[in-house]
Formats: sequence, C-alpha cells, structure tokens
Amino acid sequence: LELPGFVGEQAYFYKLPRCLDELKTRLASDSDSLSADFVSFLRPAAEAAAGLGDRWSSLLSLLTGYRDLTLCDRRPGPESADRIRLCYCLHLLNHLYQTRRLVLRNNSSSSAADPESLRDQGFARPRVLLLLPVRESALKAVETLISLLPAGALVSHRARFLREFRCSSASSDSDRRRGKKPPDFEELFGANSDDDFRLGIAVAKRTLKLYTPFLASDLIVASPLGLADIVAEQPRLLSSLELLIIDQADSIAAQNWCRVLDIVEAANRIPEDTGEADLFRYLEGRASLYRQTVCLSGVRFPELSGLFGGHMRNWRGKLALRPHYAGLYGEAGLLGGPLASVGAGPLAVRFVQFASSGPAEASTARLAAFRRRLLPWLREGQRLIRVLVYAPSYLDWADLRAELRKESLDFCAISEYTPANKAASYQGLFREGQVRILLYSERYHFYHRQRLRGIHNLLFYGPPTHPAFFEELCRLALADAAPAAPACAILVDSATDWHSVAPLCGPRRAGELARAGPV
Repeated sequence: LELPGFVGEQAYFYKLPRCLDELKTRLASDSDSLSADFVSFLRPAAEAAAGLGDRWSSLLSLLTGYRDLTLCDRRPGPESADRIRLCYCLHLLNHLYQTRRLVLRNNSSSSAADPESLRDQGFARPRVLLLLPVRESALKAVETLISLLPAGALVSHRARFLREFRCSSASSDSDRRRGKKPPDFEELFGANSDDDFRLGIAVAKRTLKLYTPFLASDLIVASPLGLADIVAEQPRLLSSLELLIIDQADSIAAQNWCRVLDIVEAANRIPEDTGEADLFRYLEGRASLYRQTVCLSGVRFPELSGLFGGHMRNWRGKLALRPHYAGLYGEAGLLGGPLASVGAGPLAVRFVQFASSGPAEASTARLAAFRRRLLPWLREGQRLIRVLVYAPSYLDWADLRAELRKESLDFCAISEYTPANKAASYQGLFREGQVRILLYSERYHFYHRQRLRGIHNLLFYGPPTHPAFFEELCRLALADAAPAAPACAILVDSATDWHSVAPLCGPRRAGELARAGPV
C-alpha cells in the first residue's frame, strides 16, 4: 500500500470484523484532518501543521483518522523525531479541545437533550496518556504543547516544571566530556535521563495547567516506571483513556516492557469504584474499542509486534508502517553498503539457523543449537582469539555464562548489572588478550555504547534488537582484527527471528535464508 509522503515504506492495514460497525464514536471526529475550530483558535498550531511537509502531513492525517498505528522508522533529530513529536502533540491537543467543547456543549443542554446523545465521558477525567522513556523526552513534548498554544495563554507551574525536568549545566558538561556518542544515545542520555516521572496536565481554553492531580487531569505524561505505582493506588485512573501514545518504544523496551503491558492491560477496565462519574454519560462500555493506540519506534521488535497483534483493537482498524531495509551488507555475506568504508577487509557473516516450535520453546531450542553448533567453535582456543559473545537479553546472558563456566572456558562477563570498575577491568583484560572470550549483554551496550577494543571475532547469540548495534560492533572488529579478516556468526531462529535479520541483510536475502531453513 502506497501512502503520500511515505515513499519506501510498507504499510499494512488490519480491519476488525464488520459486526462492530454499529459502534459510532461521539468523541473523535472521523475526519482525517484537524478540526476547523481548533485551527481557527490555535493559530500557532495551524501554522505548525501547515509547515510539516508531505511526509509528516500524511502522518498527521493518519493520526487524526483515529486508527491504531505503529511506526517503526523513528530516528533522532529535527527531520524525524521532532516532526513526529509535533504531529502527535497537534493530534492530542486537537482531541482534547474537541472533547472539551463537546462536554461543555452537552453541559449547557443536558436538561432538554436525549440522554443517549450525552454519552461523552468515562469513569475518570484523563483521556490521553503519553508514555515516554526519560524526563528529557517529557520536557520536549510539553514544550512542544506550549508552543502550540495561542498568544497570551497561561501555563501554570512552568518554573517548577523546568526546574524538575531540565538537566543542570554541570551534568550536561560532564556528559559532553565523556566523548562523542551516537545520535540515538545522545537523544536519550545526553540530558536528564531519569526514567521515574509522572505529570498531570489539565487543558482549558487559554490555559495549560501543569501538576494537576491525576484524576483531575486531561493528559498524563509519564514513564512506565513512574506510572506503575499510581495505577496500583488509583485503579480507575486509566479507565477512560481515548488516546494512548508510546513514543521511543524501542528505548522503553530496553528499560522494562512488562510495565507497558501492565499499563495497557489496566487501561479501559470498568472499575469497581466508579467515584463521582455520571453513569448516564458513560460511553457504552466499549472503551477499549474506542481507544486509539499509537506506538512510535526506531525499530521493529517482537514485543512491539505482540502489542500490535494482541492489544490494538480499535474498531476502525490498525495500520503498521515499516521501512524497506536495504541491509548493512551485500551478497555472499560480505559487508558492503554503510560498512564498506571501513577498509580493513571483508567480514564474513554466517547465519547459523535452528528451528523452534514457537516463541515458548525458542529459548530452549536456542541454547541447544548453541551447544551443538557454536560451542565447538569457541573451544578452538589456539585459533580463535578475542571473541565477543553478544547476548540480546539478560536471560540469554545468564544461560551463556552458565554454559561457558561448565565448559571451563577462559572468559569475562559484562552485563547491565556489572559495577563500572569491574566492567572497565574486564574490558582491559579482553583488550590485552589476557582473556579469550568476553560475554557482553545488549542492555549494557544500550546504556553505555562504549568503544570496545580488541575484538577479533563476533558471535551473536541472536540478532541484535537495534541494527545500529550490529554495525557498531562490526566496525570495531574490522578495525581491530586487521590484517586478518574477522569471523562473525549469528544464531537465528528460523521461526521467529526474521524481523530482526531483515535490517541486517535486506528483505530479499532474509527471505532466501528463511526458505532455506536450518542446515
């Protein structure tokens, strides 16, 4: 499916059964554009929307069409992340203004109106939830909302907000002294990277009220960690969500995706205590089918696919936008494309396939394949030196550590829980060749992005979640292993891993490998 502005993207529409067509929304417009009243009143918002360009105007139209949406092509910087943020801020502000006008209009005519026409509310006031990974992301989102307000609009408690969400200059200088990091790392950790926060916001005609009580808020901006305790204390807080936006979903997944699932499952449940809700104005008891869920990510990963398949149930249907991947290397497994400029000789990438019966058995099958296919490779101590063994998850890392210990192999192990002094010591031993194997977790790389030195060979226990991680480690191996060509092996489950393999070798090559199956 081709979409205006999304050249090179794959779009997939999913529609729920036609038996749900009797659901007629009264809160969200069926239009694929901002409401005329919203545009005429919020002139800065109208000007911002007009300057989006074709690609991001198309995204805004998709958002205001109120389908569930997953976008897996978010990149840091003004040309992608900032534009995406502007689009969803326009959308949620438009939604809050429309629903506020509807409630006020129904309040003024409630005595004479048909009760069925007044179903415009839920059990709690919060209608929009914006999940973000760190305070810096929340700062940018709220500042974007403020920039869209009309001239002269009041923002309460703004000084407190800036004090709590901005990063101190001393901390920023310290971060800059650490050395240059990739753009996605700087976006997440370059300023205030605290991942425990929550903020209630109430929207009035010319006022944005920050730090309102959560049950008196229209919009909640929070991290999954910061929201978890509040949801447990106030079960009806998320009972009436109409719009759920998850930005930087790949970064949130590296923190703890289970909290996201807990929040999504708690949303739109009918609470035991309805509080002061006006039940005559409740929305028909199908709130989860009215809710729009939007996930924005830099990559596609299994948990995101699970959320898309199992929890996005909007009655209008759902849409997934995924980029076409060119791949990081060319034919015959030799690095080309973005990695061709390294100039230290080719890197032969070997995909070691195994088959599992499904996600439930994948972990056991992967470990068995490692013992059978790759452990003999690691035992070749004289010929294979300085091997980085990459574990995509902590559970994988723990399995591999136990296996390497059982084999009495010479190794060090670094995970996200390793103290900084020990991690530095282990890296030094590996760099100097005093240990032959370094077991390395993906989350450690995510949180530190250090330039590991001394890599001569690479073994990936599974495809990295982020293709950029694969590229970074391959570049380091190509630089340090010269003049010899480094070896690289990736353990691939032919049933579940191909969404992660396609960014590495391109969809055509990934399809060929999938059809070939395990050898």
